[in-house]
Amino acid sequence: MRCASADYKELEILNLICTFKTRPFVSAFFCLMFVPAILPAPTQNPAANYWFNQGLNEKNVQLRIHAFTLALKYDPDFVAAQYHLARSFNKERKYQKAEKNYLKAYAKTKVRQVSDTLVVDILQELAEIYKKLAQWKEMEIVLRKAKN
Repeated sequence: MRCASADYKELEILNLICTFKTRPFVSAFFCLMFVPAILPAPTQNPAANYWFNQGLNEKNVQLRIHAFTLALKYDPDFVAAQYHLARSFNKERKYQKAEKNYLKAYAKTKVRQVSDTLVVDILQELAEIYKKLAQWKEMEIVLRKAKN
């Protein structure tokens, strides 16, 4: 498997090393020691990272919402936390709150550098919210943004 971007070449090599079957101890040690240093943290704030990870690992949607809200308390510009908060509201069928948080997440992509994939995901899921709310014009506008 080849990566399209040179930025991901290191990750491709790490993936090969971490999945190397003949020396599992060595590859596990390598992954634990070096991968966290190479992969960027979603935020530099340790408390925000802690609550973000708690939210990702939580099965209960209400507790997920609480964890992502706390992550945003510690880092208000944390795009991924805002996005997952919106997804949690969507899962709870609280579409107005989901819309509000998707819009905030999208606005934060202008402040924080995030992957194009995340931006497209935010816009596509926001379009789905507009579809559920029968807001066709807004849905069309958001889908045009996602296309560009």
